[in-house]
Amino acid sequence: MQDTPHLQPSYTTILHTINILVFNNIRRNWCRMADDLSIQTHREENTMYYLSRNTQKNSWRELGTGY
Repeated sequence: MQDTPHLQPSYTTILHTINILVFNNIRRNWCRMADDLSIQTHREENTMYYLSRNTQKNSWRELGTGY
């Protein structure tokens, strides 16, 4: 598993396209995209989440600080 890069707040980044999706919008709120393409926003800044397809219900887990 490669190291997570430091993400910039101005663009969307996809990490490990098979099992991890991380999104960031221009307002620095992390957006979370589910398999059904619905997007949820986590309003607290500086937090990343990743989608783990290997857990029940494809649960979202905190990855760490983004910047």
